[in-house]
Amino acid sequence: MNLFAVGWNLAATTRTRLFAEIGNMTEIYPPLDAGTRWQFTGKKSYIVSLSNAEHAVAPRNYRWHDDKNAALYDGAPVDCADQFEAQDAKQLNENWDRLPTDLEGPFSMARVHQNQNGSESLEVLTDPFGLVPTYHCRCGIGWIISNSVELLRRVTGGRELDPLGMSMFVTLGWAGSDRTLNRDIRLVPAGQRWQWRDETEEPRRNSHFSRADLAPQNLRPMCESDVADLADEMTHACRRMAETYGPVRSALTAGRDSRLVAALLLRAGIAAEYYTSGELGSKEIDVATNVAEKLGLRHSLDIRSAEKLIENWDVASWRLVHQHDGMVSLWQISNIIDQPAKVERIGLGLTGHGGGIAKGNYTSPRMLLGNHSAKEVIGELKNRFMKRNRVLVRPDARQITEDYFDRFAEESLAEGFLPGSLPDLFLTFERCTRWQTMQARKNRCVGDPFSPCFMRSFARAGFSFTPEARLGLPVHRRLFEHIRPELMEIPFGQPRWPSEKLTIDVEPTESRRSRDSKTRQSIPAYHRDLRWPLLESKAGLMREVCLDGANEATWEFVDRTRLDELLKNPEKLEESGTSLASLYNVVTACYYRSCS
Repeated sequence: MNLFAVGWNLAATTRTRLFAEIGNMTEIYPPLDAGTRWQFTGKKSYIVSLSNAEHAVAPRNYRWHDDKNAALYDGAPVDCADQFEAQDAKQLNENWDRLPTDLEGPFSMARVHQNQNGSESLEVLTDPFGLVPTYHCRCGIGWIISNSVELLRRVTGGRELDPLGMSMFVTLGWAGSDRTLNRDIRLVPAGQRWQWRDETEEPRRNSHFSRADLAPQNLRPMCESDVADLADEMTHACRRMAETYGPVRSALTAGRDSRLVAALLLRAGIAAEYYTSGELGSKEIDVATNVAEKLGLRHSLDIRSAEKLIENWDVASWRLVHQHDGMVSLWQISNIIDQPAKVERIGLGLTGHGGGIAKGNYTSPRMLLGNHSAKEVIGELKNRFMKRNRVLVRPDARQITEDYFDRFAEESLAEGFLPGSLPDLFLTFERCTRWQTMQARKNRCVGDPFSPCFMRSFARAGFSFTPEARLGLPVHRRLFEHIRPELMEIPFGQPRWPSEKLTIDVEPTESRRSRDSKTRQSIPAYHRDLRWPLLESKAGLMREVCLDGANEATWEFVDRTRLDELLKNPEKLEESGTSLASLYNVVTACYYRSCS
Protein backbone atom coordinates (compact mmCIF):
# COMPACT_ATOMS: atom_id res chain seq x y z
CA MET A 1 0.00 0.00 0.00
CA ASN A 2 1.13 3.52 -0.75
CA LEU A 3 -0.71 5.98 1.47
CA PHE A 4 -0.51 9.39 -0.17
CA ALA A 5 -1.74 12.98 -0.29
CA VAL A 6 -1.23 15.48 -3.09
CA GLY A 7 -1.87 19.17 -2.69
CA TRP A 8 -2.37 22.24 -4.86
CA ASN A 9 -2.01 25.83 -3.65
CA LEU A 10 -1.39 24.76 -0.06
CA ALA A 11 0.01 27.06 2.60
CA ALA A 12 3.42 26.17 4.00
CA THR A 13 1.88 25.40 7.39
CA THR A 14 -0.51 22.91 5.77
CA ARG A 15 2.35 21.20 3.97
CA THR A 16 4.23 20.85 7.22
CA ARG A 17 1.18 19.39 8.94
CA LEU A 18 0.59 16.93 6.09
CA PHE A 19 4.14 15.63 6.34
CA ALA A 20 3.82 15.22 10.10
CA GLU A 21 0.38 13.59 10.05
CA ILE A 22 1.19 11.03 7.38
CA GLY A 23 4.03 9.87 9.60
CA ASN A 24 1.53 9.28 12.40
CA MET A 25 -0.60 6.99 10.22
CA THR A 26 1.50 3.96 11.14
CA GLU A 27 -0.60 3.69 14.30
CA ILE A 28 -3.58 2.90 12.07
CA TYR A 29 -1.61 0.89 9.49
CA PRO A 30 1.11 -0.99 11.44
CA PRO A 31 2.50 -2.75 8.31
CA LEU A 32 3.54 0.61 6.80
CA ASP A 33 7.20 1.55 7.24
CA ALA A 34 7.93 4.98 8.76
CA GLY A 35 11.26 4.98 6.91
CA THR A 36 9.46 5.25 3.54
CA ARG A 37 7.92 8.67 4.27
CA TRP A 38 8.59 10.85 1.20
CA GLN A 39 7.74 14.32 -0.05
CA PHE A 40 8.03 16.38 -3.24
CA THR A 41 7.55 20.13 -3.45
CA GLY A 42 6.75 21.91 -6.70
CA LYS A 43 5.82 25.50 -7.53
CA LYS A 44 2.20 25.05 -6.49
CA SER A 45 2.09 21.32 -5.90
CA TYR A 46 3.01 19.18 -2.94
CA ILE A 47 3.11 15.38 -2.52
CA VAL A 48 3.66 13.15 0.51
CA SER A 49 3.47 9.37 0.78
CA LEU A 50 4.12 6.45 3.11
CA SER A 51 4.25 2.78 2.11
CA ASN A 52 5.25 -0.69 3.13
CA ALA A 53 8.99 -1.31 3.12
CA GLU A 54 10.61 -1.34 -0.33
CA HIS A 55 11.47 -5.05 -0.17
CA ALA A 56 7.83 -5.83 0.69
CA VAL A 57 6.29 -3.93 -2.23
CA ALA A 58 8.73 -5.05 -4.95
CA PRO A 59 8.40 -5.02 -7.93
CA ARG A 60 6.15 -2.01 -7.32
CA ASN A 61 7.94 1.30 -7.61
CA TYR A 62 5.33 3.61 -6.15
CA ARG A 63 7.21 6.92 -6.55
CA TRP A 64 9.39 8.70 -9.07
CA HIS A 65 10.65 12.26 -9.33
CA ASP A 66 13.32 14.51 -10.80
CA ASP A 67 13.95 18.19 -10.09
CA LYS A 68 10.67 19.44 -11.56
CA ASN A 69 8.38 16.42 -12.09
CA ALA A 70 6.96 13.63 -9.97
CA ALA A 71 4.55 10.70 -10.21
CA LEU A 72 3.14 8.20 -7.74
CA TYR A 73 0.36 5.64 -7.44
CA ASP A 74 -1.36 3.21 -5.11
CA GLY A 75 -2.82 -0.13 -6.14
CA ALA A 76 -1.80 -2.62 -8.81
CA PRO A 77 -2.31 -1.20 -12.33
CA VAL A 78 -1.60 -3.33 -15.39
CA ASP A 79 -1.09 -2.40 -19.04
CA CYS A 80 -2.92 -5.14 -20.91
CA ALA A 81 -1.43 -3.89 -24.21
CA ASP A 82 2.03 -4.93 -22.95
CA GLN A 83 3.63 -1.62 -23.95
CA PHE A 84 5.13 -0.62 -20.59
CA GLU A 85 5.48 -1.73 -16.97
CA ALA A 86 2.59 -0.14 -15.12
CA GLN A 87 3.99 -0.98 -11.69
CA ASP A 88 6.82 1.54 -12.24
CA ALA A 89 5.90 5.17 -11.48
CA LYS A 90 8.60 6.43 -13.87
CA GLN A 91 7.02 4.55 -16.78
CA LEU A 92 3.58 5.75 -15.77
CA ASN A 93 4.88 9.31 -16.04
CA GLU A 94 6.36 8.64 -19.49
CA ASN A 95 3.10 7.12 -20.80
CA TRP A 96 0.69 9.37 -18.92
CA ASP A 97 -1.67 10.34 -21.74
CA ARG A 98 -2.39 6.74 -22.71
CA LEU A 99 -3.14 5.56 -19.17
CA PRO A 100 -6.90 6.29 -19.13
CA THR A 101 -7.53 3.93 -22.05
CA ASP A 102 -4.80 1.33 -21.52
CA LEU A 103 -4.77 0.56 -17.80
CA GLU A 104 -6.87 -2.02 -15.96
CA GLY A 105 -6.81 -3.11 -12.34
CA PRO A 106 -7.04 -1.10 -9.12
CA PHE A 107 -5.19 2.21 -9.06
CA SER A 108 -5.16 5.82 -8.04
CA MET A 109 -2.30 7.98 -9.28
CA ALA A 110 -1.05 11.52 -9.52
CA ARG A 111 1.53 13.41 -11.54
CA VAL A 112 3.21 16.81 -11.25
CA HIS A 113 4.53 18.04 -14.59
CA GLN A 114 6.44 21.20 -15.47
CA ASN A 115 6.22 22.26 -19.10
CA GLN A 116 9.00 23.86 -21.15
CA ASN A 117 7.48 27.31 -20.61
CA GLY A 118 7.78 26.80 -16.86
CA SER A 119 4.07 26.31 -16.14
CA GLU A 120 3.15 23.52 -13.75
CA SER A 121 0.22 21.09 -13.68
CA LEU A 122 -1.08 18.53 -11.22
CA GLU A 123 -3.18 15.61 -12.43
CA VAL A 124 -5.07 12.89 -10.54
CA LEU A 125 -6.31 9.72 -12.26
CA THR A 126 -8.70 7.08 -10.84
CA ASP A 127 -9.38 3.61 -12.23
CA PRO A 128 -12.66 2.86 -14.07
CA PHE A 129 -14.44 1.38 -11.03
CA GLY A 130 -12.85 3.32 -8.18
CA LEU A 131 -11.14 0.24 -6.76
CA VAL A 132 -8.70 2.47 -4.85
CA PRO A 133 -11.08 4.98 -3.22
CA THR A 134 -9.60 8.48 -3.47
CA TYR A 135 -10.93 11.58 -1.74
CA HIS A 136 -10.65 15.35 -2.02
CA CYS A 137 -11.27 18.38 0.16
CA ARG A 138 -10.68 22.13 0.04
CA CYS A 139 -8.12 23.75 2.29
CA GLY A 140 -8.48 27.51 2.01
CA ILE A 141 -7.91 28.28 -1.67
CA GLY A 142 -6.07 25.00 -2.07
CA TRP A 143 -6.93 21.34 -2.56
CA ILE A 144 -5.81 18.08 -0.97
CA ILE A 145 -6.40 14.67 -2.58
CA SER A 146 -5.66 11.46 -0.68
CA ASN A 147 -6.52 7.76 -0.47
CA SER A 148 -7.32 8.25 3.24
CA VAL A 149 -10.24 10.21 4.67
CA GLU A 150 -8.60 10.00 8.09
CA LEU A 151 -5.46 11.75 6.86
CA LEU A 152 -7.52 14.54 5.32
CA ARG A 153 -9.60 14.85 8.49
CA ARG A 154 -6.51 15.10 10.69
CA VAL A 155 -5.03 17.85 8.53
CA THR A 156 -8.19 19.94 8.05
CA GLY A 157 -9.83 19.22 11.40
CA GLY A 158 -13.25 18.69 9.78
CA ARG A 159 -15.65 16.69 11.98
CA GLU A 160 -19.12 17.57 10.72
CA LEU A 161 -21.15 14.60 9.47
CA ASP A 162 -22.33 14.49 5.87
CA PRO A 163 -26.14 14.12 5.79
CA LEU A 164 -26.31 11.99 2.64
CA GLY A 165 -23.23 9.89 3.41
CA MET A 166 -24.35 9.17 6.97
CA SER A 167 -27.98 8.54 5.98
CA MET A 168 -26.99 6.06 3.29
CA PHE A 169 -24.55 4.27 5.57
CA VAL A 170 -26.96 3.63 8.44
CA THR A 171 -29.72 2.76 5.96
CA LEU A 172 -27.88 0.73 3.31
CA GLY A 173 -24.50 -0.16 4.82
CA TRP A 174 -22.36 2.05 2.59
CA ALA A 175 -21.79 5.76 1.94
CA GLY A 176 -22.97 6.19 -1.63
CA SER A 177 -22.77 8.74 -4.42
CA ASP A 178 -19.53 10.73 -3.95
CA ARG A 179 -19.98 10.97 -0.18
CA THR A 180 -18.08 9.97 2.93
CA LEU A 181 -19.26 10.31 6.53
CA ASN A 182 -17.45 13.69 6.67
CA ARG A 183 -19.23 16.69 5.13
CA ASP A 184 -16.01 18.35 3.95
CA ILE A 185 -14.50 15.28 2.25
CA ARG A 186 -15.85 13.81 -0.98
CA LEU A 187 -14.90 10.95 -3.27
CA VAL A 188 -13.09 11.58 -6.53
CA PRO A 189 -15.44 9.58 -8.79
CA ALA A 190 -14.27 6.46 -10.58
CA GLY A 191 -12.95 6.82 -14.12
CA GLN A 192 -11.90 10.45 -13.69
CA ARG A 193 -8.92 12.56 -14.74
CA TRP A 194 -8.63 15.84 -12.86
CA GLN A 195 -6.11 18.52 -13.82
CA TRP A 196 -4.99 21.73 -12.14
CA ARG A 197 -2.82 24.26 -13.98
CA ASP A 198 -0.84 27.29 -12.85
CA GLU A 199 -3.63 29.74 -13.46
CA THR A 200 -6.53 27.63 -12.11
CA GLU A 201 -7.99 26.98 -8.67
CA GLU A 202 -10.71 24.56 -9.82
CA PRO A 203 -9.60 21.36 -11.58
CA ARG A 204 -10.63 20.51 -15.11
CA ARG A 205 -12.58 17.24 -14.86
CA ASN A 206 -12.65 14.63 -17.62
CA SER A 207 -14.25 11.18 -17.55
CA HIS A 208 -12.69 8.14 -19.21
CA PHE A 209 -15.36 5.68 -18.02
CA SER A 210 -18.80 6.33 -16.55
CA ARG A 211 -22.34 4.99 -16.31
CA ALA A 212 -23.26 6.67 -19.60
CA ASP A 213 -20.73 4.46 -21.43
CA LEU A 214 -23.00 1.46 -20.73
CA ALA A 215 -26.14 3.08 -22.18
CA PRO A 216 -27.85 0.98 -24.88
CA GLN A 217 -26.99 3.38 -27.70
CA ASN A 218 -23.27 2.91 -26.97
CA LEU A 219 -23.24 -0.89 -27.18
CA ARG A 220 -23.97 -3.69 -29.62
CA PRO A 221 -25.25 -7.18 -28.72
CA MET A 222 -22.61 -9.70 -27.71
CA CYS A 223 -21.90 -12.40 -30.34
CA GLU A 224 -19.80 -15.60 -30.26
CA SER A 225 -16.61 -13.87 -31.37
CA ASP A 226 -17.15 -11.31 -28.61
CA VAL A 227 -17.23 -14.16 -26.07
CA ALA A 228 -13.86 -15.42 -27.31
CA ASP A 229 -12.40 -11.91 -27.22
CA LEU A 230 -13.70 -11.29 -23.70
CA ALA A 231 -12.29 -14.60 -22.46
CA ASP A 232 -8.92 -13.71 -24.00
CA GLU A 233 -8.91 -10.21 -22.45
CA MET A 234 -9.80 -11.46 -18.98
CA THR A 235 -7.32 -14.34 -19.19
CA HIS A 236 -4.54 -12.04 -20.36
CA ALA A 237 -5.24 -9.55 -17.56
CA CYS A 238 -5.00 -12.36 -14.97
CA ARG A 239 -1.75 -13.59 -16.52
CA ARG A 240 -0.18 -10.12 -16.56
CA MET A 241 -1.26 -9.45 -12.98
CA ALA A 242 0.24 -12.76 -11.84
CA GLU A 243 3.48 -12.18 -13.73
CA THR A 244 3.82 -8.68 -12.30
CA TYR A 245 2.47 -8.91 -8.78
CA GLY A 246 2.37 -12.65 -7.95
CA PRO A 247 2.26 -15.05 -6.22
CA VAL A 248 -1.52 -15.27 -6.45
CA ARG A 249 -4.04 -16.18 -3.80
CA SER A 250 -7.57 -16.55 -5.10
CA ALA A 251 -10.81 -16.75 -3.16
CA LEU A 252 -12.96 -19.80 -3.87
CA THR A 253 -16.57 -19.70 -2.70
CA ALA A 254 -19.80 -21.56 -3.38
CA GLY A 255 -20.76 -19.05 -6.09
CA ARG A 256 -20.22 -18.58 -9.81
CA ASP A 257 -18.01 -15.48 -9.75
CA SER A 258 -15.06 -16.99 -7.91
CA ARG A 259 -15.34 -20.18 -9.98
CA LEU A 260 -15.19 -18.10 -13.15
CA VAL A 261 -11.96 -16.55 -11.84
CA ALA A 262 -10.61 -20.06 -11.18
CA ALA A 263 -11.46 -21.02 -14.76
CA LEU A 264 -9.54 -18.00 -16.06
CA LEU A 265 -6.51 -18.79 -13.88
CA LEU A 266 -6.47 -22.41 -15.05
CA ARG A 267 -6.72 -21.25 -18.66
CA ALA A 268 -3.81 -18.87 -18.09
CA GLY A 269 -1.72 -21.62 -16.51
CA ILE A 270 -1.40 -19.74 -13.21
CA ALA A 271 -0.57 -21.92 -10.22
CA ALA A 272 -2.59 -19.99 -7.66
CA GLU A 273 -3.25 -20.85 -4.05
CA TYR A 274 -6.99 -20.99 -3.43
CA TYR A 275 -8.64 -20.34 -0.08
CA THR A 276 -12.13 -20.38 1.38
CA SER A 277 -13.32 -18.51 4.44
CA GLY A 278 -16.24 -19.66 6.53
CA GLU A 279 -17.49 -21.85 9.31
CA LEU A 280 -16.83 -25.58 9.39
CA GLY A 281 -19.78 -27.45 7.91
CA SER A 282 -21.05 -24.42 5.99
CA LYS A 283 -22.17 -24.70 2.39
CA GLU A 284 -19.42 -22.27 1.40
CA ILE A 285 -16.72 -24.60 2.75
CA ASP A 286 -18.32 -27.79 1.45
CA VAL A 287 -18.91 -26.58 -2.13
CA ALA A 288 -15.51 -24.90 -2.48
CA THR A 289 -13.72 -27.98 -1.12
CA ASN A 290 -15.56 -30.16 -3.65
CA VAL A 291 -14.50 -27.85 -6.51
CA ALA A 292 -10.88 -27.80 -5.34
CA GLU A 293 -10.72 -31.58 -5.06
CA LYS A 294 -12.20 -32.19 -8.50
CA LEU A 295 -9.86 -29.68 -10.14
CA GLY A 296 -6.78 -30.62 -8.13
CA LEU A 297 -6.32 -27.09 -6.77
CA ARG A 298 -4.04 -26.07 -3.93
CA HIS A 299 -6.67 -25.16 -1.38
CA SER A 300 -6.69 -23.99 2.23
CA LEU A 301 -9.45 -23.11 4.68
CA ASP A 302 -9.74 -19.98 6.79
CA ILE A 303 -12.06 -21.18 9.53
CA ARG A 304 -14.13 -18.50 11.19
CA SER A 305 -15.59 -18.90 14.67
CA ALA A 306 -17.50 -16.76 17.13
CA GLU A 307 -14.84 -17.39 19.76
CA LYS A 308 -12.17 -15.93 17.49
CA LEU A 309 -14.28 -12.83 16.79
CA ILE A 310 -14.97 -12.25 20.47
CA GLU A 311 -11.31 -12.67 21.40
CA ASN A 312 -10.13 -10.15 18.78
CA TRP A 313 -13.01 -7.67 18.91
CA ASP A 314 -11.29 -4.77 20.71
CA VAL A 315 -8.27 -4.48 18.40
CA ALA A 316 -10.06 -5.49 15.20
CA SER A 317 -13.02 -3.13 15.64
CA TRP A 318 -10.72 -0.14 16.27
CA ARG A 319 -8.62 -1.04 13.23
CA LEU A 320 -11.56 -1.62 10.88
CA VAL A 321 -13.25 1.67 11.76
CA HIS A 322 -10.06 3.74 11.51
CA GLN A 323 -8.57 2.16 8.39
CA HIS A 324 -11.81 2.56 6.45
CA ASP A 325 -13.02 5.84 7.88
CA GLY A 326 -16.20 4.27 9.24
CA MET A 327 -17.35 3.18 5.78
CA VAL A 328 -16.94 -0.59 6.23
CA SER A 329 -19.45 -2.13 8.61
CA LEU A 330 -18.30 -4.04 11.67
CA TRP A 331 -20.43 -6.79 10.15
CA GLN A 332 -17.27 -7.51 8.10
CA ILE A 333 -14.93 -7.75 11.09
CA SER A 334 -14.08 -11.42 10.53
CA ASN A 335 -12.15 -10.44 7.40
CA ILE A 336 -9.45 -8.50 9.25
CA ILE A 337 -8.94 -10.31 12.54
CA ASP A 338 -5.81 -12.02 11.21
CA GLN A 339 -4.23 -8.87 9.74
CA PRO A 340 -0.49 -9.06 10.57
CA ALA A 341 1.48 -6.19 12.08
CA LYS A 342 4.35 -6.77 9.66
CA VAL A 343 4.37 -7.91 6.03
CA GLU A 344 7.38 -9.40 4.29
CA ARG A 345 5.82 -9.15 0.85
CA ILE A 346 2.68 -7.48 -0.46
CA GLY A 347 0.60 -10.12 -2.18
CA LEU A 348 -2.02 -10.25 -4.93
CA GLY A 349 -5.47 -11.53 -4.06
CA LEU A 350 -7.95 -12.42 -6.79
CA THR A 351 -11.70 -12.36 -6.19
CA GLY A 352 -14.91 -12.47 -8.19
CA HIS A 353 -16.00 -9.03 -6.98
CA GLY A 354 -17.99 -7.21 -9.65
CA GLY A 355 -19.42 -10.41 -11.11
CA GLY A 356 -22.90 -9.22 -10.18
CA ILE A 357 -22.61 -6.52 -12.85
CA ALA A 358 -23.61 -9.11 -15.47
CA LYS A 359 -26.10 -11.18 -13.46
CA GLY A 360 -29.24 -9.10 -12.88
CA ASN A 361 -29.06 -9.75 -9.13
CA TYR A 362 -31.50 -6.99 -8.21
CA THR A 363 -33.91 -7.44 -11.11
CA SER A 364 -37.31 -9.09 -10.67
CA PRO A 365 -38.72 -11.26 -13.52
CA ARG A 366 -42.24 -10.33 -12.45
CA MET A 367 -41.42 -6.64 -12.77
CA LEU A 368 -39.87 -6.96 -16.22
CA LEU A 369 -42.82 -8.95 -17.53
CA GLY A 370 -45.18 -6.41 -16.02
CA ASN A 371 -43.57 -3.47 -17.88
CA HIS A 372 -43.39 -1.43 -14.69
CA SER A 373 -42.56 2.26 -14.57
CA ALA A 374 -39.29 3.70 -13.31
CA LYS A 375 -41.08 4.83 -10.13
CA GLU A 376 -42.27 1.27 -9.46
CA VAL A 377 -38.84 -0.22 -10.20
CA ILE A 378 -37.09 2.19 -7.83
CA GLY A 379 -39.83 1.59 -5.27
CA GLU A 380 -38.98 -2.12 -5.26
CA LEU A 381 -35.28 -1.32 -4.85
CA LYS A 382 -36.03 0.96 -1.93
CA ASN A 383 -38.06 -1.75 -0.24
CA ARG A 384 -35.32 -4.31 -0.83
CA PHE A 385 -32.68 -2.26 0.96
CA MET A 386 -34.69 -0.36 3.52
CA LYS A 387 -37.26 -2.75 4.96
CA ARG A 388 -35.09 -4.11 7.82
CA ASN A 389 -33.86 -0.83 9.34
CA ARG A 390 -37.06 1.07 10.05
CA VAL A 391 -36.64 0.76 13.80
CA LEU A 392 -33.12 2.12 14.17
CA VAL A 393 -32.87 4.72 11.39
CA ARG A 394 -34.69 7.99 11.90
CA PRO A 395 -37.35 9.02 9.34
CA ASP A 396 -35.38 12.04 8.08
CA ALA A 397 -32.33 9.87 7.30
CA ARG A 398 -34.51 7.32 5.51
CA GLN A 399 -36.07 10.12 3.46
CA ILE A 400 -32.66 11.48 2.45
CA THR A 401 -31.74 8.01 1.21
CA GLU A 402 -35.04 7.56 -0.62
CA ASP A 403 -34.55 10.91 -2.35
CA TYR A 404 -31.14 9.71 -3.55
CA PHE A 405 -32.73 6.61 -5.11
CA ASP A 406 -35.07 8.93 -7.03
CA ARG A 407 -32.21 11.15 -8.25
CA PHE A 408 -30.24 8.10 -9.32
CA ALA A 409 -33.21 6.95 -11.42
CA GLU A 410 -33.75 10.37 -12.98
CA GLU A 411 -30.10 10.71 -14.00
CA SER A 412 -29.95 7.18 -15.42
CA LEU A 413 -33.12 7.66 -17.48
CA ALA A 414 -31.72 10.96 -18.82
CA GLU A 415 -28.64 9.05 -20.04
CA GLY A 416 -30.82 6.75 -22.16
CA PHE A 417 -31.43 3.75 -19.91
CA LEU A 418 -34.83 2.09 -19.69
CA PRO A 419 -36.55 1.49 -16.33
CA GLY A 420 -35.73 -2.23 -16.43
CA SER A 421 -32.00 -1.47 -16.26
CA LEU A 422 -32.20 0.63 -13.08
CA PRO A 423 -31.61 -2.28 -10.65
CA ASP A 424 -28.50 -3.41 -12.56
CA LEU A 425 -27.20 0.15 -12.74
CA PHE A 426 -27.72 0.61 -9.03
CA LEU A 427 -25.87 -2.63 -8.34
CA THR A 428 -22.99 -1.62 -10.63
CA PHE A 429 -22.51 2.02 -9.70
CA GLU A 430 -23.55 1.90 -6.04
CA ARG A 431 -23.34 -1.58 -4.58
CA CYS A 432 -20.24 -2.63 -6.56
CA THR A 433 -18.29 0.61 -6.97
CA ARG A 434 -18.97 1.92 -3.45
CA TRP A 435 -19.77 -1.02 -1.14
CA GLN A 436 -17.81 -3.82 -2.82
CA THR A 437 -14.71 -1.77 -3.59
CA MET A 438 -14.46 -0.82 0.09
CA GLN A 439 -14.78 -4.50 1.06
CA ALA A 440 -11.99 -5.42 -1.34
CA ARG A 441 -9.67 -2.91 0.35
CA LYS A 442 -10.13 -4.20 3.91
CA ASN A 443 -6.59 -5.60 3.95
CA ARG A 444 -5.02 -3.18 1.50
CA CYS A 445 -1.93 -2.69 3.68
CA VAL A 446 -1.06 -6.39 3.33
CA GLY A 447 -2.06 -7.08 -0.28
CA ASP A 448 -3.65 -5.75 -3.48
CA PRO A 449 -7.00 -7.12 -4.69
CA PHE A 450 -7.84 -7.74 -8.33
CA SER A 451 -10.98 -9.01 -10.00
CA PRO A 452 -11.21 -9.61 -13.77
CA CYS A 453 -14.93 -8.86 -13.42
CA PHE A 454 -13.99 -5.26 -12.66
CA MET A 455 -12.87 -4.72 -16.25
CA ARG A 456 -14.59 -2.40 -18.68
CA SER A 457 -14.95 -5.18 -21.24
CA PHE A 458 -16.82 -7.36 -18.73
CA ALA A 459 -19.20 -4.54 -17.80
CA ARG A 460 -19.86 -3.75 -21.47
CA ALA A 461 -20.55 -7.42 -22.13
CA GLY A 462 -23.07 -7.54 -19.30
CA PHE A 463 -24.94 -4.43 -20.43
CA SER A 464 -24.93 -5.54 -24.08
CA PHE A 465 -27.77 -7.88 -23.03
CA THR A 466 -31.24 -6.68 -22.15
CA PRO A 467 -32.29 -6.69 -18.48
CA GLU A 468 -34.49 -9.70 -19.28
CA ALA A 469 -31.58 -11.64 -20.77
CA ARG A 470 -29.21 -10.76 -17.91
CA LEU A 471 -31.40 -12.77 -15.54
CA GLY A 472 -30.21 -15.92 -17.33
CA LEU A 473 -26.54 -15.11 -16.51
CA PRO A 474 -25.57 -15.06 -20.21
CA VAL A 475 -22.03 -13.72 -19.74
CA HIS A 476 -21.11 -16.27 -17.07
CA ARG A 477 -22.79 -19.07 -19.00
CA ARG A 478 -21.01 -18.29 -22.27
CA LEU A 479 -17.63 -17.77 -20.63
CA PHE A 480 -17.87 -21.11 -18.81
CA GLU A 481 -18.94 -22.84 -22.04
CA HIS A 482 -16.00 -21.30 -23.88
CA ILE A 483 -13.33 -21.87 -21.21
CA ARG A 484 -14.21 -24.84 -18.97
CA PRO A 485 -17.75 -26.19 -19.55
CA GLU A 486 -17.26 -28.99 -17.01
CA LEU A 487 -17.20 -26.39 -14.24
CA MET A 488 -20.90 -25.76 -14.85
CA GLU A 489 -21.70 -29.31 -13.76
CA ILE A 490 -20.07 -29.19 -10.33
CA PRO A 491 -22.83 -28.09 -7.91
CA PHE A 492 -22.90 -24.48 -6.79
CA GLY A 493 -24.25 -23.10 -3.53
CA GLN A 494 -27.40 -22.31 -5.50
CA PRO A 495 -27.81 -25.54 -7.47
CA ARG A 496 -29.85 -24.40 -10.45
CA TRP A 497 -28.78 -22.30 -13.41
CA PRO A 498 -31.58 -19.81 -14.05
CA SER A 499 -33.61 -20.21 -17.20
CA GLU A 500 -32.52 -18.16 -20.21
CA LYS A 501 -36.19 -17.63 -20.99
CA LEU A 502 -37.86 -14.95 -18.92
CA THR A 503 -40.65 -16.53 -16.87
CA ILE A 504 -42.16 -15.93 -13.48
CA ASP A 505 -40.76 -18.80 -11.44
CA VAL A 506 -42.95 -19.49 -8.41
CA GLU A 507 -40.58 -22.10 -7.00
CA PRO A 508 -38.29 -19.68 -5.16
CA THR A 509 -41.23 -18.08 -3.35
CA GLU A 510 -43.67 -20.93 -2.67
CA SER A 511 -42.14 -24.37 -3.23
CA ARG A 512 -38.80 -23.34 -1.77
CA ARG A 513 -40.54 -21.73 1.19
CA SER A 514 -42.30 -25.01 1.89
CA ARG A 515 -39.14 -27.05 1.28
CA ASP A 516 -36.97 -24.85 3.46
CA SER A 517 -39.45 -24.99 6.33
CA LYS A 518 -38.83 -28.72 6.60
CA THR A 519 -35.06 -28.35 6.87
CA ARG A 520 -34.80 -25.05 8.72
CA GLN A 521 -33.31 -25.34 12.15
CA SER A 522 -35.60 -24.63 15.08
CA ILE A 523 -33.47 -21.72 16.29
CA PRO A 524 -33.90 -18.24 14.71
CA ALA A 525 -31.80 -17.41 11.66
CA TYR A 526 -30.00 -14.66 13.57
CA HIS A 527 -28.73 -17.19 16.06
CA ARG A 528 -27.14 -19.26 13.30
CA ASP A 529 -24.80 -16.41 12.34
CA LEU A 530 -21.44 -16.34 14.10
CA ARG A 531 -21.91 -12.60 14.67
CA TRP A 532 -24.86 -13.35 16.96
CA PRO A 533 -22.77 -14.70 19.86
CA LEU A 534 -20.39 -11.81 19.20
CA LEU A 535 -23.29 -9.41 19.73
CA GLU A 536 -24.40 -11.23 22.88
CA SER A 537 -20.88 -11.06 24.28
CA LYS A 538 -20.09 -7.45 23.31
CA ALA A 539 -23.53 -5.78 23.46
CA GLY A 540 -22.68 -4.08 26.76
CA LEU A 541 -19.43 -2.65 25.36
CA MET A 542 -21.16 -1.63 22.12
CA ARG A 543 -23.85 0.15 24.13
CA GLU A 544 -21.24 1.98 26.20
CA VAL A 545 -19.29 3.16 23.14
CA CYS A 546 -22.37 4.09 21.11
CA LEU A 547 -24.35 5.89 23.78
CA ASP A 548 -21.49 7.53 25.65
CA GLY A 549 -19.10 8.18 22.77
CA ALA A 550 -21.29 9.36 19.90
CA ASN A 551 -22.33 13.02 20.06
CA GLU A 552 -25.70 14.66 19.44
CA ALA A 553 -25.19 14.84 15.68
CA THR A 554 -25.32 11.03 15.48
CA TRP A 555 -28.85 10.95 16.85
CA GLU A 556 -30.11 13.01 13.92
CA PHE A 557 -29.70 9.79 11.93
CA VAL A 558 -30.09 7.02 14.51
CA ASP A 559 -32.90 6.48 17.04
CA ARG A 560 -30.94 6.55 20.30
CA THR A 561 -33.75 5.09 22.42
CA ARG A 562 -34.33 2.11 20.12
CA LEU A 563 -30.61 1.43 19.84
CA ASP A 564 -30.33 1.47 23.63
CA GLU A 565 -33.22 -0.99 23.92
CA LEU A 566 -31.81 -3.45 21.39
CA LEU A 567 -28.30 -3.40 22.85
CA LYS A 568 -29.78 -3.98 26.31
CA ASN A 569 -31.92 -6.82 24.96
CA PRO A 570 -30.37 -8.30 21.78
CA GLU A 571 -32.84 -11.20 21.90
CA LYS A 572 -35.55 -8.72 20.80
CA LEU A 573 -33.78 -8.00 17.52
CA GLU A 574 -35.76 -10.40 15.36
CA GLU A 575 -39.03 -9.44 17.03
CA SER A 576 -38.31 -5.78 16.19
CA GLY A 577 -37.92 -6.56 12.48
CA THR A 578 -34.33 -5.28 12.43
CA SER A 579 -31.68 -7.32 10.63
CA LEU A 580 -28.47 -8.23 12.40
CA ALA A 581 -26.50 -6.54 9.60
CA SER A 582 -28.49 -3.31 10.04
CA LEU A 583 -27.68 -3.22 13.73
CA TYR A 584 -23.96 -3.61 12.97
CA ASN A 585 -24.18 -0.79 10.41
CA VAL A 586 -25.59 1.57 13.03
CA VAL A 587 -23.06 0.47 15.65
CA THR A 588 -20.26 1.13 13.14
CA ALA A 589 -21.45 4.69 12.53
CA CYS A 590 -21.54 5.32 16.28
CA TYR A 591 -18.08 3.80 16.75
CA TYR A 592 -16.72 6.04 14.01
CA ARG A 593 -18.22 9.14 15.54
CA SER A 594 -16.95 8.27 18.99
CA CYS A 595 -13.34 7.80 17.87
CA SER A 596 -12.95 10.52 15.21
